[in-house]
Amino acid sequence: MKFYHRTREAAAEAILRDGFRDGRGTYMTGQVFEGVWISNIPLDANEGAHGPVLLAITIPIVLVRDYEWVEEGKGYREFLVPARTLNAYGRVRIERIDAWCRSSIRRDRQDEDPGVPYADCLKLELASDPGPEPTIDDAAPEFNNSVSGPDGLT
Repeated sequence: MKFYHRTREAAAEAILRDGFRDGRGTYMTGQVFEGVWISNIPLDANEGAHGPVLLAITIPIVLVRDYEWVEEGKGYREFLVPARTLNAYGRVRIERIDAWCRSSIRRDRQDEDPGVPYADCLKLELASDPGPEPTIDDAAPEFNNSVSGPDGLT
C-alpha cells in the first residue's frame, strides 16, 4: 500500500540517503510516543504536515496497521510507525516537490527565491531511486508481531 510523508528538503535528502529517524512527542496526549508519521493521502500544513517534499512510501499494510491513530471525523488515516519498520520494509521515493521549490528548478535561477536553495531542490529531483517494490513475502519471515503500537499495546 502507498503512504505519504511530508518533509523539508534537507530531511528528505537525509531520508533517501540514510533512512527515516524516529520523531518523539506527546502529540496532544499525556504520553511520549516515537515514530514516523505517515498517512494514506498527502497531507499539508492544515493537518500539521510541513515541508515542500512529499515522499511516497510503499509498504504492506499488515506492517503498519497496528500503528494507526484513529480520530473521529478525520477524512484520512494516519500512522506513527517505527523508523526501523519503514527502513527495513518500505520503498521510499519522491512523489512531489511543491511548486515553490520546483519553480527554482524551472527558472534555473537561485537568486529569485533565496529561501529555496536551488541545489537542494535539484539534488532531490535527481536522488529518488525507490528500488524494487516490497511485498508481504519480503517482510513476513522477519516481522515480529510482538512490536508495540503507539498506544503501548501489542
